[in-house]
Parts: sequence; structure tokens; C-alpha cells
Amino acid sequence: MTDAAPPRTGSRGDRFADLAVFAWGCCFVTVAVVFAFTYPFGHAFDEIEHYSMIVALRQHPTLFVDHASLRILDLDLGAWSDRPNYLAHPPLYHLLMGPIAALMPGDVRIVRLVDVAMVAIGLVLALRAGARHLPRAGDRLAFGFLVFGLSTVDGVAALVNNDDLLILEFGILFALLAADRRRPIAVGLVLAAIGWTKLNGFVAALLLIGLDRAFAAGRDRDLSPRLADLPLALGAGIGLVPMLATFVRWGRPVWTPPEFPAWFDRIRPDLAATTGPLDFARWFFATIGEKLAARPENIDVTFAAVPIVLFGAACLARRTHAEPRIRDLARAGWIAFLVYALIHVAYAYLSLQATGSLVEAQPRYYGAPWIFFAFAVAVGLAALPRFLARTARVVIVGFVLVASIPSSMIQMAFFTESLIPEDGRDLRPGARLLAPAVPHPPQRAPAPGGAITP
Repeated sequence: MTDAAPPRTGSRGDRFADLAVFAWGCCFVTVAVVFAFTYPFGHAFDEIEHYSMIVALRQHPTLFVDHASLRILDLDLGAWSDRPNYLAHPPLYHLLMGPIAALMPGDVRIVRLVDVAMVAIGLVLALRAGARHLPRAGDRLAFGFLVFGLSTVDGVAALVNNDDLLILEFGILFALLAADRRRPIAVGLVLAAIGWTKLNGFVAALLLIGLDRAFAAGRDRDLSPRLADLPLALGAGIGLVPMLATFVRWGRPVWTPPEFPAWFDRIRPDLAATTGPLDFARWFFATIGEKLAARPENIDVTFAAVPIVLFGAACLARRTHAEPRIRDLARAGWIAFLVYALIHVAYAYLSLQATGSLVEAQPRYYGAPWIFFAFAVAVGLAALPRFLARTARVVIVGFVLVASIPSSMIQMAFFTESLIPEDGRDLRPGARLLAPAVPHPPQRAPAPGGAITP
């Protein structure tokens, strides 16, 4: 099979796929805009903490934040409370949003709308860059639905959160890496910006760029450093500065507050100490899977997420329409996504052992690298037998539709009771994986001090 991608035919299937993706993207943006205007402020995704940090850095701009001194605004945003702000992020997002927030002080909607725009631009850039390399209509359909497919991204897009800038940066990064002409200086600048936005995104970007360069060296059979690698190394070095500054100041790469809020999901220290890493990993990924749906209390889509990961593994095969450079970008995306997930669960386990915290099991941490994963799945579909590829597309589109926020609204309208039994028999696939030593947070009432009782 040739490595060159066959041209599009302009057939009815091509037009339908492109129109369906356009319609779904419009639905995604519409939902985010509506939520930006209507969702109650300060109730999700650390929103009041992020807005408070924006205001604090607007009043006292600095690149090296003393996180221990930050406080949280009152809900009316008129005065500072005495509650500490537990965020430990680099300041780029908050510095950029400061002038925006100053246009309408005390009104978060303008910042929310800018966040929606950032996410929409990032995803559209990625979609356009990736679709160029997907000649088959079905593959473009799967890619487009996956790019706009995470309900948690649609939700966080409508809120004040640095994940939104991170998604824009990853959209730009994907477009640069998928372009016909590589621009290492631009890639290095984006990598540096990611490092000053969010540490977990910086880790994912390093994995992606490192694997992409490794595959390129393998294609050229030349492992020696190149001049084009210098901007990437400089970008990585600049992106590491916030973490190094934190290490110099606090003796650890990530600042952690002396106390977490009482509403953080936690377990008792004795249970944390007796929880093994494999048991915790089962609970962790089961929880991530359950939270992929906009209303996880109504339906569990983990059963569809698992085969989608396996479909992506097909990009590792050589039997694809993609040219070698694009095939290697897909491989780098799939491998980096899985390695990133392993790093995430390892960090979450260490956090459990140190503080008893269970809050790291959040699918929104995968929103930015999801772009590369979605492309890997779409490229992998070309390596599957025709019947299996068609089945995979149905699973992908069905997964996205069922897990989406519009679907959750339909569930609320037509189901008066949860689809999950309330008699103690939790039938969700993820629930069956839970180790007995790890209590499921929603099923545990917080005791005094916020600890979750067994």
C-alpha cells in the first residue's frame, strides 16, 4: 500500500461527514456559550479560585507567584475573604486574563466568553490541520466528533479555568506538528507557553514532542542532534522555569497548601497506607471513565471508551493511508497519551499516600492531549478491516453523543430516576473494578474535618 494519502472524492459521503462535524462543532460552541451566561459562578472546576488568582495578579503582577499568600474572593467578588487559595499553577493564563477581567470588574461572563473562544479556536485549528491528512470521510467524521467529543471540555470551556488556554496551546501545537513545513521556533515558543500555563500540560507536551522527534530520527536513521532541535530545547528550558522556581522556594517542584478544603474527597490515612498501587489504579481509571459522561450518575460510558483506546492502537500498524511523517505523529500521540495517563495515576497515588486526596481523578486533565489521541484513533481506523472500521466509527459517534451535555439534558427530561440502581447495587462497569480498600467518594459522607469514612 502506498504511503501517500488518496485525494478526497468530493462525494456525498465527504459532504455529509464535513457537514456533520460542522454541525457538531457548532453544537459544542453553542452549549459552551449558553453555559457561560447561565451556569452559577463558583460551583465547579475551581472557578472562583482561578478568578481570584486573576484579580490578585491584576493587582500585583508577577511571574513568580507566592501561592501561599493568595486568598479567595467572596462569592460577590467585592472583597477578599480569609480563605487561602489552594491553586499552584504558573501564572500565564491569569496574567493574560487580568486585562480582560478589568473590562467588566466583578462580572465573570466576559472572561468565560474569552475562554470559550480560546477552546473553540484551539479545537478548530486542530480539526483543520488533522482533516487534511484524513482522506476518507468516515475517518474525518470520527476525528471531528472526537475533537469536540469530551463533555468535560465543553463544560470547562464555559468557565474561568486555565485548561482553556492549555487547549488553545495544544491546538496550535498540533497544527504546527501536522503542517507540511515544520517550524521548530514556533513549536519551541508554544512549548514554553505551555510550561507557564500548567504543569501537567507541559509534561504531556514534552512527551508528544519528544516522541515525534524520536520517530523523525528513526525515519531519517540519524540520531544525532540537529540545529532544529535547539528551539525545542530552549522552549523546554523556559517552560521548566516555573517549576524550578517553586523548587528553589519550597523545596519541591509543585507547591502544595498546608491544608486542602474540607470538601476535597479524601480517605483516612490508615486506608491510604493499605491501598496498593494496582487497586488504586483500577479505582482511578474506573472513576475517570465514569466521569466522561456529562451526567455520570445517569449512565456510564466506560464500556465505549475502552475499545476507542484499542482502536487507536491500530495507528501503530503500517497499513494506513497516512504518509510516514503523519503516521508517526499519530503514533506519538497515542503512545504519549497512554504514558501521560500512567504518569497521572502515579502522581495521584503519591498524592493519596501523602494527603489521602482522591481529587486527581479528573478527565479534564486529558482535554488538551485528547486532540493528539483523537488524531491517532482516526489514523488507526485506516488500518482496520472495513467492517471493523465502520463499527469503530459507530462506537465513536455513539460514545460522543451519549456522553455529551445535550444528551444529559435529554436524560434529565425523559428519565425521572437515575439509570443506576439506588438500592446499593452499583452496576456500572467502573464500580465493579473498585477495590474494597478504596471507598468510592460519592458513596461516602464526609466526617468532621472532611475525611471520607469507610
